[in-house]
Amino acid sequence: MKVGIIGCGEISEIHMAIFRKLENVEVVAVSDIILEKAKKFADKWGIKKFFIDYKDLLELEELDFVDICTPVWTHASIAIDTAKSGHNILLEKPMALSSKECENMIEASKKHGVSLCVNHHNLFYPSIRKAKALVDSGYFDLQSFEVSFYKNLYIEKLPAWAYKPEYGGLLWEVGTHPTYLQLFFLPDIKNVYAVGKKSNLVYDGFSVLLSSSNGSFGLMKFCFTSNYREEYLCQITSQNGNGAKIFISLDSFLDKSNYISKAPLKFIQEEKDLLRSWTKATFRALYHRNRYYDFMNSKFLLMKSYVESLSNNLSPPVPPEQGKDTILLLECIKKSLETEKVVSYK
Repeated sequence: MKVGIIGCGEISEIHMAIFRKLENVEVVAVSDIILEKAKKFADKWGIKKFFIDYKDLLELEELDFVDICTPVWTHASIAIDTAKSGHNILLEKPMALSSKECENMIEASKKHGVSLCVNHHNLFYPSIRKAKALVDSGYFDLQSFEVSFYKNLYIEKLPAWAYKPEYGGLLWEVGTHPTYLQLFFLPDIKNVYAVGKKSNLVYDGFSVLLSSSNGSFGLMKFCFTSNYREEYLCQITSQNGNGAKIFISLDSFLDKSNYISKAPLKFIQEEKDLLRSWTKATFRALYHRNRYYDFMNSKFLLMKSYVESLSNNLSPPVPPEQGKDTILLLECIKKSLETEKVVSYK
């Protein structure tokens, strides 16, 4: 299966490393608006063809799909041009700047009969899959799904545009992940209420409450300037108070639904499970000599699933409708923050 990559930034390096691990996948061409950048990328990975104009790449008939790794404000135009060229599309998150752009991309992909997959890789963490299996098991009556994201992104290596409101800011660039996780566990969201503050034109230190039509609710808490080194935690709770915690950064799943009810014993069980999961995560990271192993693995599983879907003529693992729903929810969160009012979702 032959692939073309548009955009030769940091995320494309990650994608390229994953493509090298996938069987029967070959990247045959790359493009970037900076020709020297495209050439350097191509030389590093032994790719023969490189372009400054992505439309030249789209003219290659042998491509089975195109991997779009460009900034969010370019996604709609590039994806629509790619669909018109007849090539399937793997698209980095967030899908677009607006739900209207998403609709245009979906319309183009359907019109030209191409498969469009959005790279919502957090859905492929094994810990998230375990939590979803528990919720779908039939005996776990979900009451709430909570996500806490505390991180100091000003010390991260994010591009300058990621902080600019006109490009969605950190809410789009980083908030996309917790948002599509909410939709994964709460597909019937009805109302959105967000409260918070702005810091340097970027919303920071805010919370989002989501109500669903069946009475369950979601909660998201964000802080982009946190003193915590890293905190990305999910929690599911049932109607009877049982639940589980998911530590995304460690890909750790703590199922508390079968804990003994007495408080001291319950505390001991939780601490033992937490220590066990952290020990596993530490050894796993040491073994792979890469603290981003779980992050890479989740992307690998998504991209592998997409390649398989193309080979077997199946629907993409993350269809564009999910990407659109995520952007629509982000729009509702932004509107609620601005107006300090409850906003209807869909």
